[in-house]
Amino acid sequence: MEKTLSELIREYKDGGKRNFEKIAEKMNPLIEFYARKLYTWDREDARQEMLLALFLSLEKMKYCRNEGEMLSYLKTGIRRRYKDLMLKELHAWCVHALWLEVC
Repeated sequence: MEKTLSELIREYKDGGKRNFEKIAEKMNPLIEFYARKLYTWDREDARQEMLLALFLSLEKMKYCRNEGEMLSYLKTGIRRRYKDLMLKELHAWCVHALWLEVC
């Protein structure tokens, strides 16, 4: 029987770092969703950024009470990383556009 996301996260937090691949597999639809939205990026680079966001969220997670809280925490971490990347890209584009206007 396949383990639930909450079981995998608890094992990961207890030192079972090999479970990251299984957690990433379960979170793959969300990871792919945000990776596709970074359309100006190379697909694999965007996917790696979202996987990094998942990893950092798992490392920062301090509580593992129920699956809903854990899933919400991970989703928020991935979404925030996506927004950060989009804001950086937008800022770079705006700075470039302003520089072209000045010249």
